[in-house]
Amino acid sequence: MSWTLSLPLAIPFVTSVLAFGFRQKRAGRWISVAGSAVLLATALRLMAEVLDAGVIAWQMGGWPAPFGITLVAD
Repeated sequence: MSWTLSLPLAIPFVTSVLAFGFRQKRAGRWISVAGSAVLLATALRLMAEVLDAGVIAWQMGGWPAPFGITLVAD
């Protein structure tokens, strides 16, 4: 699935925002650890998809190449 290409960008961002919100508590540390574990699982899933299907490319937002962002996993 091509949407998994955006998860390695989104997971650290969401994790950092949540951990910053809980920075005075122990929950902030556990949120960081959980985010790292989810990122590792996502990377392994993306690696399995690339090994199965080859190069995966996704055009963000449907914009053409000169104007949009292309995410590629190979």
